[in-house]
Amino acid sequence: MNRWRGSFFLVGALITFPLLPAANGSPTALESATVSELKNEMSYQAADGSERAAKVEDVVQGRDVVKTGGSSMAELEFPDGTLTRLGSHSAFTFAPESREVQTRSGLSVFFIPKGMGGLRIVSRAVVGAVEGCTVVVEEIECPQGANTQHWTKFLLVEGSRASVVLPNGKHTSSLRAGQGIFQREGASTLSPPFDFDVKALTENATIFTGFHRPWPGLDDINAVIEKQFRALKDGRLVHTSFYWTGRGTQQGTLPAQFPVPEVPGMQTPPYNDSGSRDGLLLYEFDNITGANQPTPSSIK
Repeated sequence: MNRWRGSFFLVGALITFPLLPAANGSPTALESATVSELKNEMSYQAADGSERAAKVEDVVQGRDVVKTGGSSMAELEFPDGTLTRLGSHSAFTFAPESREVQTRSGLSVFFIPKGMGGLRIVSRAVVGAVEGCTVVVEEIECPQGANTQHWTKFLLVEGSRASVVLPNGKHTSSLRAGQGIFQREGASTLSPPFDFDVKALTENATIFTGFHRPWPGLDDINAVIEKQFRALKDGRLVHTSFYWTGRGTQQGTLPAQFPVPEVPGMQTPPYNDSGSRDGLLLYEFDNITGANQPTPSSIK
């Protein structure tokens, strides 16, 4: 049976930097967002609590909570060119005056143009400050008996301006293109950043390829893919035995012969080998036990 996987590399970096100001010296307000494309079901809940189904060309105001249904995706565009795409069972909202978005659940992908003042992304486990880039954020729920543990995966796909910090403002860490962080809500320290395979993540991902509009950051994504290819060829990056499966970028379990490498300081993520294709950020190995199986390797 086919198994769906997405590989990534592990390398850490700890450099902090602030967001850049807008090109004209003051950030451009997000104001509102227009639904530019919709696949299946989307709704939004207004500030007064009323909720209704959304349609293409609807204008969503700040503080409205946008939600997608099962097997659904949506694209929203802000006046400054900021673009948001949502996977199925996802929700987010935004605050125009602070250029802040909040990822409530599911899978969110953001394109932030250069020179607009950046974006503050508030997730369950980390707060990200980004500018001129493509970012993937996934909120993951892991049942723990009667309780639910929440994790956030925050990935800088392309761009040079991104930093993450705990919600309490402590332990800031910077990310470079092709790096991400996987963080448990309530943890007292940040996990180390890891490098992930941008080509594996994006080339067959419907959240990037399944809309009429080409992704605005595609050229920059391809430049990161080429850079990673050269690093792999030169031996400066190596594939590890980590794999992603399930919803979006969720990590999956591994065959017993490929133990998960231990990384100092890294939190233990939840694992789910559901085989679901719901998140659409997936990579396929035709046969995990055949010619395409991974080779365990150390961190370089």
